[in-house]
Amino acid sequence: MAKIETVIPELQEHINELHKDVVDVVAKHGEIQYVVDHYLQLTELLEIPQLLEACILNELFDSALDIVQLSNEMFQTDESVDASHNVIVNCLMREVMEMARAMRERLLQKLREDLQLALCVRIVGYLRRLDTFLMKEGATAMGSLEYEKQLKEEFLACRNVWLSSLSRGISSSDPYQYIVQVIDIKRTSWFDTVTQYSAIFGSENVDGKADPPLCRWATTTVADFIHTLMKYACYCKVELYEV
Repeated sequence: MAKIETVIPELQEHINELHKDVVDVVAKHGEIQYVVDHYLQLTELLEIPQLLEACILNELFDSALDIVQLSNEMFQTDESVDASHNVIVNCLMREVMEMARAMRERLLQKLREDLQLALCVRIVGYLRRLDTFLMKEGATAMGSLEYEKQLKEEFLACRNVWLSSLSRGISSSDPYQYIVQVIDIKRTSWFDTVTQYSAIFGSENVDGKADPPLCRWATTTVADFIHTLMKYACYCKVELYEV
């Protein structure tokens, strides 16, 4: 009897350890079962970045923006909960934001191409909608006026890349013909750019003054044009003297 009493504490200790192991196994089994029960939903969540990338590559920007908006709504966490523990959600949201920034660069690249007015308006609309999500994730907030100024400058810079590409294919072997063709191209392309700008951003003055971004762009563009004219006009004079 005394021998049995000495073994009981040791037996109780083994029973407690066994109970602890069983509890751990049950908990892990519950987690595994949860994953199995929600396998399809988890798979769909993990495929979101790839789906978003496919939409961007195929220029399905409306669908891509819908995915970004849906992801933003799904992955929002309660501020009272420590979100650092949710590794999967954080990873997915980070990938979605990376793809959103890639989409923004793709849209800016589209603005550097030859575009009709309707497509220009649509692309800037995509940028506005996309930036609402990107600015939420940014470190600093931006006021509406500051953002509008930045968007105008980005638009003009992108369209300027397209404008510059138009005159690269013109042969400069005949200075006179080169100047004539450049003048014709600049006349139509400037008109198109200003028309697009006015349709997207409006033609109202800012604080009673002309639109600063548009004025800076026009001043720089005209100055470059005059420089080109003066450069090739000199060659035209030389040819006239030779004749």
